[in-house]
Order: sequence, then structure tokens, then C-alpha cells
Amino acid sequence: MKIARTWLIAAAFLAVAIAVGIWLYPQMPARVATHFDAHGNPDGFSPRWMAAALPGIVQLGLIGMTWLLPVLSPRKFEIHSFEKVFRGLMLAIQAVLLVVTV
Repeated sequence: MKIARTWLIAAAFLAVAIAVGIWLYPQMPARVATHFDAHGNPDGFSPRWMAAALPGIVQLGLIGMTWLLPVLSPRKFEIHSFEKVFRGLMLAIQAVLLVVTV
């Protein structure tokens, strides 16, 4: 997997997250339930702007981690031997969290 392709896919995930947030924002109530107790009753709420922005924020954070982890690691974890696997796993995590946050 080429680095450029990885970043393009990550950018597409980010664009989808932002687009979904923009699309859903007008349809959301002023307070959105974000946490539920063991019986399924809501016990935590967020303003709608935060609920709409969350998928984009999560994707942006994961993109940052994909870039930052190899840079900060000692001896760069010698990532070149498994760079394709690392980037593939990061894209898989981004995809799963995109679905979960949306």
C-alpha cells in the first residue's frame, strides 16, 4: 500500500465524517443523548454541535496518530518492514470508528 493512497483513503473517511455531521446537524435535537445506563435510559447528553462534530474530530485524531506514531517511536519502530500492515490496520481502525461514531 502506498503512503499516498493511505492518506487519500484517510482523507475520504474524514470527508465522509464531516459531510455526515453537516447533514445531520439540522435534524438533531438541541441536546443529544450520548451515554446510556444499563437499562438503556440516557444519562449523558451533549449539545448537538458536539455530537455532529464528533465523527470528524475522531477521524482527524486517528489521521494524526497514523502520522505521529511512527515519528515519535524510538528508532521509528523500524516500521519500514511492516509499514503496509501498520497503515492497513490504521485504515481499518478509522473505518470501524467512522461507522461507530456516525
